[in-house]
Amino acid sequence: MIVNCYSETKKLANGRSLKSAAVAAGGHSWRIAFYPNGRLPGNTDFVSVYLLLDDAAGGAVTDDAVHVEARFMLIEVGYPARRLESFKVAGAVGARHETLIGSERFGSRKELERLDFIVKPDRFTIQCDFTVVSTKGGSKPTVDAPASGGLPNPTPTVARSPPPQPSVQQAAAPAGASSRVPPPPASPPVVPPAVRALRSSMSGLPADLGRLLETKQGADVDFEVRGKVFAAHKLVLAARSSVFMADFFGPAKEKATGSHIRIRHMRPDAFEALLHYMYTDSLPATVTNARAEAAVFAQDLLVPADRYNLKDLKSLTENKLCEHNVDASTVLPMLALAEHHQCWKLKEKCLEFIAAGRNTRAVMATDDVEHLARRCPSVVREVLTKILDAREATPSNRVMVSIDVSFYIYALIFIFPLGLCVLFYAILLK
Repeated sequence: MIVNCYSETKKLANGRSLKSAAVAAGGHSWRIAFYPNGRLPGNTDFVSVYLLLDDAAGGAVTDDAVHVEARFMLIEVGYPARRLESFKVAGAVGARHETLIGSERFGSRKELERLDFIVKPDRFTIQCDFTVVSTKGGSKPTVDAPASGGLPNPTPTVARSPPPQPSVQQAAAPAGASSRVPPPPASPPVVPPAVRALRSSMSGLPADLGRLLETKQGADVDFEVRGKVFAAHKLVLAARSSVFMADFFGPAKEKATGSHIRIRHMRPDAFEALLHYMYTDSLPATVTNARAEAAVFAQDLLVPADRYNLKDLKSLTENKLCEHNVDASTVLPMLALAEHHQCWKLKEKCLEFIAAGRNTRAVMATDDVEHLARRCPSVVREVLTKILDAREATPSNRVMVSIDVSFYIYALIFIFPLGLCVLFYAILLK
């Protein structure tokens, strides 16, 4: 679908969308839904894009869940057709699930409007290449169905492709037979950087599990994070985390721990990195090579690493935070984080920074002091103790005090009497 007059679409209210024409694939009808101001409340600064199951438009209504994989792209209208491409999302729609799949936060409007090929023409194409993987019960064929749609994710891949087809591709799936809708002419798909790094630097079991995560073959659990769905395997997660083992296979497992789990208070890119680590025992290259916002990303990984009892990942993220240079405005929140998650190395670094003479006054002038006192009162005592210990143990302070005292004693005993003698001798000479 082509979005014309993008600047005008920003006037749509949160939760309002533009929809493409319907395309038939896998015995169902599908549309692209573009939300210029986000679909859910609280996301008005972001754009959202979804693939919508719309059987009311002529598809075959079913009571079974439809499993689908989708990749979204935002493409320049005309040549050279620059584009922003997202990673693949996968999940189930219909039946007990929602009727749409995609990403609630593909990118902020502010970031989107920095792209000259969007701002200047004020129009772009949204494309979604999706595959209907299967339908529960196996009665429907497997279908690869490209359609126009898509927007970038928070860390998009920039690529170039031939001019896209502006119209939505229509396809009808013959009953009882496999069908395929030919895709529009396009360049070879852009492989996400994390996948490229995985293929080039890994071998053996980590590489095999990484490919399993990439293909999602045999996945039996979906995690939804802010509208973005990630498919995974319960056995792999349970083998890596005692928390997942108890949730999925323990005697006290809850009925709510089914095939669709909603994750709150976490960013999709952080959860994706978490899954990557659990499968491959390493972080994606896009994370390990990142410089900007490295500390923020490490914090986002430290919390779930502690929650799911991933000790190696917790140690790794703690070391990354220790490498980061804190300042007066960030050290107290970092200290509270270290105390809450029992990161003693990070905690000691924060205490040493606060106790340094040039930092203490600046830190104490921030508003975070009161918050720390309410949240972690025991830490405040440690902060004060560290400051006092630093003052008492600083060699320069003792030297200065010793010099001052010695000088005054010397002045009283020697210099002052000597001065009086000189003055008296001068008077006699006159």
